[in-house]
Amino acid sequence: MKITSPFFELYNYYSYFEICIISIYFFLIISQKIFKLGIIFTTPCVFIYIFLIQQVLNLPNFKAILVTQIYFVILSIFYLLQILKSNENFLLNPHFWIVTGILFFYSCFFFISGFISFISTKDIKLATKIFQINHLLNIIYYSLITYGFICQARLAKRS
Repeated sequence: MKITSPFFELYNYYSYFEICIISIYFFLIISQKIFKLGIIFTTPCVFIYIFLIQQVLNLPNFKAILVTQIYFVILSIFYLLQILKSNENFLLNPHFWIVTGILFFYSCFFFISGFISFISTKDIKLATKIFQINHLLNIIYYSLITYGFICQARLAKRS
């Protein structure tokens, strides 16, 4: 069943914008050329896949959301592996906190959105209650991003 409403049409445009911005962010912070090339080639593939799911094949929106979440988790893991290989103090690195927020939010929301899409076929009220976990995920996500900005401000004051 494909849900049609102005909200989901707006979300389709938001998802393209979100993929673009987060991919550019990872392109800027990842230093290994092979991963940068991967971002250059995979981002358009994700765009095309999502466009095919949402527009051409008229499949449910949650499938496109899951693809986006997997993509962001993979990019986050690549960056965290890069930090682990370096000898810098990652706790003072603002990108570490931002990427940790991205990884935490999208990996948790991956399971929640899949679970909710399954439950919603049986009990929509229960699915709505389970979706409230998303509020907690948003609080953690934006708290980690805010802490990343605070770390960046501290680093700017030191130099």
